Amino acid sequence: MATLVIGFPSAGHADPPVADQLEAASHRLEKVVERYNATRADLAATRARMRVIARQLRPLDRRLDAAQSRVGRIAASAYKDGGLVTAGALLSATSPHALVDRLLALDHLARTERRDVRALDALDARLRSRQRDLTGLATRLAKQRRELAADKAEVIAEITRLEGLRAAARQADWGAPVTNLGSDPVSVQERALTSKGARSAVSYALDQRGKDYQFGSSGPNAFDCSGLAMASWRRAGVYLPHNAARMWWSVPHLNRSDLRPGDLVFYYSDIHHVAVYIGSGRVVHAPGWGQPVTISPLHHAPVYGYGRPG
Repeated sequence: MATLVIGFPSAGHADPPVADQLEAASHRLEKVVERYNATRADLAATRARMRVIARQLRPLDRRLDAAQSRVGRIAASAYKDGGLVTAGALLSATSPHALVDRLLALDHLARTERRDVRALDALDARLRSRQRDLTGLATRLAKQRRELAADKAEVIAEITRLEGLRAAARQADWGAPVTNLGSDPVSVQERALTSKGARSAVSYALDQRGKDYQFGSSGPNAFDCSGLAMASWRRAGVYLPHNAARMWWSVPHLNRSDLRPGDLVFYYSDIHHVAVYIGSGRVVHAPGWGQPVTISPLHHAPVYGYGRPG
């Protein structure tokens, strides 16, 4: 049987079995998919921030125009009248009391002018600061777009590699997932400890069995691993990030002994996979490219930790 060499050294080494190559490529793909999901979330956050700053700039622009017009009128008046108005106002005073009144009025006018000029300077500084923020965000957005495009290209390349490997290994036994568990794998004892929201999340996750794996997808017709966990808990009214590692940091952590249906199980040291615990030592998850949403044993892969949304 001919061997398939994809991304492995060949000189002096026997190629790993195709099934092993396929499993390794699946892990690489899942890491890329989770990075793609994180970059996409960052891109959306940057766009939202840019919209907020753009809205803030519009009233600042209007206030700056109004302040400039006001200071312009003050400057034009001062240029036109110069010191003659001040001298004339003082000489025309008919009594010491009137003279004091006019001096106070002129001082108030001068202070008002200075205040308007200072206000204009402050407003101009705010506007320039916001514009710098907007420019910085635009630069970040462009960088994130490039990263997203690179991640997407890497995902597509990995998918192409997987398709070739899978075609070559279609007769290989890749390990059958645990699916014959009846309609309710949750024990009576576990159900008694499970919240309504968690039961809703488990029910949704189980209903997705058999649906395709699709990178970057959170349903309704296909899922990646974090997309399935996110969609399941979204049904319960809890919103989680579409990235396994970020999901881990967004939920309280717990011990294995405290694990209940609906809790999330995170896998591998870099946390690039997540599954929904359904009870009786089993999870439902989107395993990887070419494998549908299915039920597997809890320890089908190295467990990193456990978390409870809600």
